[in-house]
Amino acid sequence: MSEAALLHAIRAAPRDRFVREVYADWLEARGDRRATCLRAHLAVIEVTPDHPVRWEREEVLGRARLGLDPEWLAIVDPRPPLAFTCQVFLSVPLLA
Repeated sequence: MSEAALLHAIRAAPRDRFVREVYADWLEARGDRRATCLRAHLAVIEVTPDHPVRWEREEVLGRARLGLDPEWLAIVDPRPPLAFTCQVFLSVPLLA
């Protein structure tokens, strides 16, 4: 299977964990560091936002995303990075 086919499968079924796991294995077999990012993404989405390990997993994901192609990230992890989310939240004025 080609990378293009795997990315197409992710776009076609964005909630399908199995496709992402197959793609992570495919990347890892080729020594591609994007496998780490994809596995970190899977670790984050398997827990609820209020789960005690969520923040730690988000940090791992944030580090894994550094330097990766934004277009690729938009396909495999379409959520904005947590730091961006926090930055947006902090820029919103508090209600008096």
